[in-house]
Amino acid sequence: GARSSGKARLMEAVQAVFEGDDRPIRSRLEGMGLDPSLVDRLKQIKFVEAAYTANGNSDKETRADRQSREAAVAATTDVDMLVLVVDGRRGLQHADSAFAKAWDGFFLQRPDREPPPALVVVANVDRPEFGPSWAPPYDWTAGQGAREAAVRALFESLRASLPPTFTEFAAAGLPEQSPFGVVEHVLPAFAVQLQRAERTALLRRLHSASQRSKLGRVVGQMREQGRNVWSHIKNRRKSTGKS
Repeated sequence: GARSSGKARLMEAVQAVFEGDDRPIRSRLEGMGLDPSLVDRLKQIKFVEAAYTANGNSDKETRADRQSREAAVAATTDVDMLVLVVDGRRGLQHADSAFAKAWDGFFLQRPDREPPPALVVVANVDRPEFGPSWAPPYDWTAGQGAREAAVRALFESLRASLPPTFTEFAAAGLPEQSPFGVVEHVLPAFAVQLQRAERTALLRRLHSASQRSKLGRVVGQMREQGRNVWSHIKNRRKSTGKS
């Protein structure tokens, strides 16, 4: 996500869930019909943070902006799951859209590579821009409160603007005193995508092994051809010397 979008706070909140009592997240998964033991696999999550610069909704980019986006794409094409963090206060910025399109384009240009699942997390939904007071819990899917309606409208806007690879959405408000959304929405979304993420990781490793195998065969063929050429040259030199 863009710098200062809420990535660091989200990662802290996820890690805090697993450092404390994990019964709430287990109960949440069980209530959704998921296996509570998925929590043990979720605890093994390792985050790779990739950030890009954002200049509001302006499409005027600097070279530094483009370089930061290219670096972020390069850092995330080999992940098992992509979590795109969008700052809810600002909505989808040009930099977010440009990153998503570049990331999606990487896989469109490589049909032999399967893209990992992509989850969009809208952060900072606890801020006043979404409503007058922060009083969780919230139901972002069907709740009728002003904050719930605002978050739901933002989800729909994101769906319309991002590439079709980005289909899953969650929201979190992460103030120090009353965070809400990680146990209730973000980690369950991780759990739902976990099987696909692991499948994608396996396919990526198989593809990498295949590429190395192909490279090894090419190098071996070049080495053998080099020996033949050198042997031919030596034989010609010997023949020339005798004559």
